[in-house]
Amino acid sequence: MFQIWFDPDLSKAINKPASYNDYQNDQFYIGFEQGHSVKVYAGPKGIMKLDTPGIVIKEYSYERGMHSFSMNLNNCYSLYIIDGEGEIINEDQKVIIEKEDFVVMKKINLVNINFIKPAIVFVIISEIEIPYKTYPYL
Repeated sequence: MFQIWFDPDLSKAINKPASYNDYQNDQFYIGFEQGHSVKVYAGPKGIMKLDTPGIVIKEYSYERGMHSFSMNLNNCYSLYIIDGEGEIINEDQKVIIEKEDFVVMKKINLVNINFIKPAIVFVIISEIEIPYKTYPYL
């Protein structure tokens, strides 16, 4: 079990009652994207409805080998490695990733990851720029 907090637009969220929802594993959409198994928590096909705009939460399963991912330059990609290991290869940089690592990537067009072992990766995609002030700037 875990909790994730996002900064909603307080001018709208402050007037809504708090909600704490429990979801069972079998409630989430499971399908395939680009040949990989994906479980969708939030975003298109996700059952979690969030007040913070543009949030997508997914869990991917990858086999060993090289995988390339196109990324939107307006988004931030937060990855938590649930299981597996590999290396992120971006231009002339290589970063080793392994179980329980957390990686944040933004302003990147394309990322290549060579998984040395099969991997399960939890991904949160969020907008870099949001159209309202967040807690620190109120």
